[in-house]
Amino acid sequence: MTPDNKSEHAEVMKRPTHADNKEDPNKSPRLQQLPAHTSKYAIPHLVKGGEEVYIPLDAEWEFVRTVFRAGHGSYIVKALGSIPKGSRSSYAEDALRWLHRYLNAFEAKPEAMESITLDDSSSPLLVSSKYREAIGRSGRKWVCARRLGGRQGWPADMAVMQGHSTAVRCVAFSFDGRQVATCSEETRVWDLASGQSTLTLKGHSDAIKCVTFSPDGRQLATASEDMTARIWDLASGQSTVTLKAHASAVSSVSFSPDCRHVVSGSNDRTAILWDALSGAPTLILEGDINHITNVAYSPDGHLIVTGSNDRTARI
Repeated sequence: MTPDNKSEHAEVMKRPTHADNKEDPNKSPRLQQLPAHTSKYAIPHLVKGGEEVYIPLDAEWEFVRTVFRAGHGSYIVKALGSIPKGSRSSYAEDALRWLHRYLNAFEAKPEAMESITLDDSSSPLLVSSKYREAIGRSGRKWVCARRLGGRQGWPADMAVMQGHSTAVRCVAFSFDGRQVATCSEETRVWDLASGQSTLTLKGHSDAIKCVTFSPDGRQLATASEDMTARIWDLASGQSTVTLKAHASAVSSVSFSPDCRHVVSGSNDRTAILWDALSGAPTLILEGDINHITNVAYSPDGHLIVTGSNDRTARI
């Protein structure tokens, strides 16, 4: 076992020669001639043309590296993801998982793509074509081939979203499933197709406790320990309304099905109904004898349910 192998219980294998690689390194000579400024659209163009995208992703690691250096790695991810799953080859599926998992790391250090792939303790090892390619390109004499008794395929998580500087306290899917919101000291909105952060929303002066999308997907609501809730316009990235009336941290927030109202719950033991356009409070709900931890609308918008630390839920 050499220092390159960080696992205590693993089999090892010698670095394969080029003859061991089944892929032809000359599959795509035209990509070798592409100028750097075309890297943003080259692979999406191939996908739209119906060509199998393993061509540039296999032999052309340097092309992929160039794309990431130019800041366009997410375009490759989005292009691969646009292929219907049933039509995606096993190689393209593997490449998509590979790019999704290491997107942030490749963007930060595109020159280290091989070592990033090989040094990840959760990588799928020889099950992955991209792992095998990284072995052949790394120059390492010995690498990990199998972890005894451990998982050999890709881990369950399909993408790793990195960018927050503190703990992520709350997450939410948009109703159409195309976006995710995550919150710590700020709120980030992520595009699932590319894995990229598309918005960073700042305005709260303390930690954010809850985030939710409006049913129409146009707005986002956040609740914070700064005793306020905010409504955000996703088109502009601006806070349109700040909801102020609670006397303690706001723990939860929810849109009505018609998006016209918002309800917030707080540690002050109240839930407040707000006009989502004006930000005016329209109704204060009292009765809980401890902090309200969660609030939600019924699907028809006629009822509100609250959950509390007093071990009760109220409708």
